[in-house]
Amino acid sequence: MSAMDNSKRIALSSDVLLEIEDALNDPQFLGVPIGLTLSDSMAVAFYNAKRVWNWRVRLTDQLRYYYRRFHQPSFSASGYGHYEGQVVFTWLFDRADLKAFILPLVNNYGNDDSVVVGSLASMQATLPNQTTFVSWADFPKVDMKMWRGEFDRCEPTWRHRLSKVLERHTVPQYVTMFIMQNLQIETQRFMAAQLFLLSAKPRVIVTEYDRNSYASCLALAANQIGIPVVSMIHGVYEPNQPFGCIPILSDYVCCWGERHKDILIEMGANQEHLVVTGCQAISRTLEANQDMTRLKIGLPMDRPVVLLATSPIKLEDRKHYTRVFCNATSRMPEMTAIVRLHPAENIGEYQELVEEFPRVAFLPNDVMSRDESLAAADIVVNHESSFGTDALLKGKLVVILDVLSTPLKAGKELSEMAGCPSVQNADELESVIRKIFADECLRNELHAKAEQYALQYCDSYGQDAVNNVCRVIDHAIENRENEDRIGIDNAGD
Repeated sequence: MSAMDNSKRIALSSDVLLEIEDALNDPQFLGVPIGLTLSDSMAVAFYNAKRVWNWRVRLTDQLRYYYRRFHQPSFSASGYGHYEGQVVFTWLFDRADLKAFILPLVNNYGNDDSVVVGSLASMQATLPNQTTFVSWADFPKVDMKMWRGEFDRCEPTWRHRLSKVLERHTVPQYVTMFIMQNLQIETQRFMAAQLFLLSAKPRVIVTEYDRNSYASCLALAANQIGIPVVSMIHGVYEPNQPFGCIPILSDYVCCWGERHKDILIEMGANQEHLVVTGCQAISRTLEANQDMTRLKIGLPMDRPVVLLATSPIKLEDRKHYTRVFCNATSRMPEMTAIVRLHPAENIGEYQELVEEFPRVAFLPNDVMSRDESLAAADIVVNHESSFGTDALLKGKLVVILDVLSTPLKAGKELSEMAGCPSVQNADELESVIRKIFADECLRNELHAKAEQYALQYCDSYGQDAVNNVCRVIDHAIENRENEDRIGIDNAGD
């Protein structure tokens, strides 16, 4: 079955989630396929199966549905006409890695020509002085009567089409209320984004990810109004997992390298949307010193370090592969083992393992930066996170820990295309780690394979990538201006 109920969690495949999206794209809400705005909420609830569907959660979904029907969202009523002709950048979350995508571009266009749209007003404090910042909550207020009329027109058909998909894949019908109340949020966000763009009239929108729940509303509104959208790739794309990637809402997607471009084409993307630019947010150079980093977090200076980077999948799966890592590394007292948690994780979830494996250091994500983590490590053990790819790019050897029943995607690519050793249990992990440290020829062979993959993975870095992305943005602006001129000329004829 596509759905499974495990401790009241529901896991759905990418194909089923695409069916749900498609079901909710018809009828269109005010002329846009609004189902495409749900990928974030459905990924968390169903693809990663993080939601526990107990009776309290299901009751809360119903209460939220009726509350949101009449509650005015916390949008302001400010006008934005003074932003006309500027470049709008989205900064989706207050994370250093996402800031590294946007800030170099903002610096290139200057404070007078840029508007940053982000999730929290507090994020403005971390931007350069005089940078114009607008939070999503500051978008114009929507007409709730108009919203209810349009939502009520679409909802019966949405429910009917959704019910058919859920029935076909034996998914409990009570998830309908969760999806409907998320549709309420996204349709209101879309209307607010539409009003913002009609007032601000930007030249172009630049976003880290056009299928984020906020950015997708902005992109759909921009598509409808005729404002070009440029998006970037902000992390590893899982091969053959089109949910959350396709269809593309942007006019242009700035791919890091030929590999990202190939993956999107395999998913069904139109090649005309895809431009290889490299990535300004990553570097092949470590900006941290190994000895200083180990000293900072109290690691022994005379032992090799093996690091596991976790990823935010189902908790039971995370704990399983972490236990395998701990079992293997605890047999090697001559080495130091670290578990570095993903930003979305809480160390309290691992308390049982912390107590069971005192020789392994469990570190919250904010204890050391990404570069410091990589500098400290000699070998990185990885399941599916982008940390493994970053490690390869920066010259670290990576071992893929394939110990779950769920087939690997990005991890499989690193194994098959980048030559990373893949292991299925603690014994194999211990054996591979020992071989890598003992065999210089093996290390050289692994580094050579990783380098071949790196050339496909990312074309340019740093300022070179900034310049490439800015060329795409300028091209999008120029195309739009040319279309406007043609439209004016045709109207004159």
